[in-house]
Amino acid sequence: MLASKPDDKKKTVRLAFRKCLKTMAVYLKDHLPVNNVILRDLQCLHPNFRKAEGGRAAVGRLCQHMRKVTKTDQLCDTVCSEWLLYASDSALDSITAEFSNDICAYWMRVSNMVDTVGEKKYQHLSDVAKAALTLSHSNASPERGFSVNNALVTTDRGSLSERSIVSVRVVKEAVRMFGSCTKVPITKDLINAVRHAHSEYALFLEKERKQALLEEEEKKKKAEAAEEMRVQQRTSKRLHELLAEQAQLETVQMAEQETARQLIAEASQKLSAAVQGTANNLQGAKVAQAMLSAGNEKLNATIKQLADIKHEKEKIEEKLRKLERTGVDKKRTAGSATSEPAAKKRKLH
Repeated sequence: MLASKPDDKKKTVRLAFRKCLKTMAVYLKDHLPVNNVILRDLQCLHPNFRKAEGGRAAVGRLCQHMRKVTKTDQLCDTVCSEWLLYASDSALDSITAEFSNDICAYWMRVSNMVDTVGEKKYQHLSDVAKAALTLSHSNASPERGFSVNNALVTTDRGSLSERSIVSVRVVKEAVRMFGSCTKVPITKDLINAVRHAHSEYALFLEKERKQALLEEEEKKKKAEAAEEMRVQQRTSKRLHELLAEQAQLETVQMAEQETARQLIAEASQKLSAAVQGTANNLQGAKVAQAMLSAGNEKLNATIKQLADIKHEKEKIEEKLRKLERTGVDKKRTAGSATSEPAAKKRKLH
C-alpha cells in the first residue's frame, strides 16, 4: 500500500514510524529495570549461562541480595562452592539444550541430581535458585487473578462463599494447565470422585452443621458464664460494701462503749464521794446514781449492738466464702467444658 504513494508521503510515513519507535525506545529505557542489579545477577541461573564468566561472582551477589534465604555467610560460601562444581559438571551438558526454554524444569532436574553416595549434589544452590525463581517479575498474574474473580463473582453470584470461589478457581487453573476441558485426562480417581461427589458434599454439610451447633452451644455457654461472672462480681462488691458498713458501725459502737465506760467510772467516783461526804451532798449522790444508770444502760446497748454487728459480719463473710467457692467450681467446670468441645471438634474432623 505504501509503494503506490508519492515519495513525499512515503517520507512522511517513514518519519512517523521512526518517531514512534524512538518514543517507544525512550519509554522502555526509562521504565524497564534494565539497570536493576538483582535482575542482572539472575541471568546466571539460565542454563546457557552456566559456564559464563563471572557466574560465581553473580551467584555470590545473589546470595547477598537474598539474605532471608541464605541467612549466614557460611551458607553463601557453600553456595559459591557448589556453583564451581555446577559450572564444571559435564553431566549437565546433555540437558542444557533440552531445558533451555524451561528454566524451572531445568533447576528441578539439577536439584534432584545426586552424587556417588546418594546425597544431593546441589542442595543449597538449588534452594537459592528456586527461591530466586519465585520472585514475581510483574503484577500481571495478580491482576489477572483479580479480573478472573470479578468475572466469577457477578451480581447473580454474590453469595458465593470463599471456599466455593477457591474451588472454582482451582478447577479453572487445572483446565488452563491442560489447555482445554476436552484435554483433561479422565482417570479412575476422577470418575470415583465424581460418583461420590454428592455423598461427600452431604457429609461435608453434616459436619458443618454439627460444627455450627457446637460453636453456637459454646458461644451460649460463654455468654452465660460471662453473665454469671458479672452477677458474681456485683454480688461480691455489694457484700464488701456491707462488710465495710458493718466495720464502720462496729467502730462507732466501740467508741460509744468506751464513752459509756468512762461515764460509769466517773459516776462511780461521784457516788463514792457523795457517800463518804455529809448529808448535804445527797443531791450529788442522786446525780451520780443517774449517771451510773445511764452509763450501764448505754453499755448494755453497745454490747448488744456489737454482738449484732459481729453476727452480721459473720453472715456476710460466710456469703463471701461461699461465693468464692462457687466461682472456683465454675472455673473448673468451664475448663473441663472447654476441653470437651475441642475433643468433639477433633472427632468431627
